[in-house]
Amino acid sequence: MLLHRLSVVISGILISAAIQADVYRWVDENGVTVYSQVPPPADVQKKKIEAPPAPPVTEKEAWSEVNQPWKKMRDREDLIKEQSTADSEQLQKQQAREKNCETAQRTIEELSNADLKFIRKSDGTIERLSADERRKQLSKAREMEKEHCK
Repeated sequence: MLLHRLSVVISGILISAAIQADVYRWVDENGVTVYSQVPPPADVQKKKIEAPPAPPVTEKEAWSEVNQPWKKMRDREDLIKEQSTADSEQLQKQQAREKNCETAQRTIEELSNADLKFIRKSDGTIERLSADERRKQLSKAREMEKEHCK
């Protein structure tokens, strides 16, 4: 695609220089003003029109013209990637908050049970809880709930 655009720009530059043919202006026998690249008959008064010179285009300007759409496209792609990454991070944070909220609520429910005397720890072992330990863990679970369940 880039090569195609570059060839179009360079071809345009070369063709514009080559096409600078002579243009003639004259009035025909019916009074109509004629502009043509073909010279009029010899007996007609004519005026040769000089075309203005083609604007000079440097190689740097030609490349800049070709690369400008590509730069915009790359910038757009970068923006889309950044937005996608931000959305993904936001989704992961939301999922972690929801999981932590559920864990806190489940822990509060279990610790609020008056008959609870044992608790399974995160490593899988079972531990007997004193009333003081239960209050401490219940307090931690409520703090976790406040933090994650908004």
